[in-house]
Formats: sequence, structure tokens, C-alpha cells
Amino acid sequence: MTPSHRLLAYLRHEPPAAGEGLRLALWQGTGAAGTREAVAENLDRLESVAALAAQRGAHLLAFPELYLSGYIVTPELTRQLAEPVDGPSLTRVAATARRHGLALACPYPERAQVGGEERLYDAIALFSAEGQLLRNYRKTHLWGPDEQLC
Repeated sequence: MTPSHRLLAYLRHEPPAAGEGLRLALWQGTGAAGTREAVAENLDRLESVAALAAQRGAHLLAFPELYLSGYIVTPELTRQLAEPVDGPSLTRVAATARRHGLALACPYPERAQVGGEERLYDAIALFSAEGQLLRNYRKTHLWGPDEQLC
């Protein structure tokens, strides 16, 4: 094993003490996409994964791009599934963060009013362990023609 591989394989068995580091949990996998039922299923999975991450001492749990809806980039599906940052899905994500005392980074398709018109964004909401919205980031460098249509 090279020195760089040893560094990457290093794992503390106990989470860092307050102010000494961050234990990050990542979820990556396949799931339903492109329907309201898929969003509900993905929210249920987020709850289960958050419980497991909190049990293992994680401070922050992050999900992949467009997690809530599944990675869909057609304009029609995006319009159907996009929600405002204070919509029902992210309200549930905030409650999950609060319930498990775990910060959550949750990507989703966002619907927002900007300059008096509706806009859609590939966004990610970051919630504190208390369930407060800390930041809402909107992807600025869209990849390919399909993402740019949304």
C-alpha cells in the first residue's frame, strides 16, 4: 500500500470531538426517479439513512445531485417535481435533521420566483442539526443541452 492509500484508508472509530473535525456520511445508490411516488420513496430512504448515520456518529449527511426527484433532467418532469426551498419535501428534510441531530445536505429541483418570474434550479439545501436552513445553493454550471433547458 502506498502512503497515499494508507492516508485514504485511515478511519477513526470514534467521531471527532466538538471543534476537532467533522464526521461526514455520504449516501450513493439507485432509487426511484421522476414521479411524486419517487420523491416520497426517496424521503423515506433519507429518513432511514439519517437514522443510521446519526447512530454511527456522523455530523453531516450528504446525498447525490437531484436526490429528492432522482436524476431527471427533462424540462417537463422538472416542472412537475420542483418545489420551493420551504416546500413540503424540504420541510420534511428539516424535520429529519432535527429529529436525528444531524446536518443534512439534500439536493433537489427548486422552483423559485426571481425577478417576478418562475425559475427552476438544480439546487442543494443545507440544514443544520437543529433543522434550520443554512444555505440553498443553485448549480451555476449546467452540463449539456438537457440540463440547460430546465
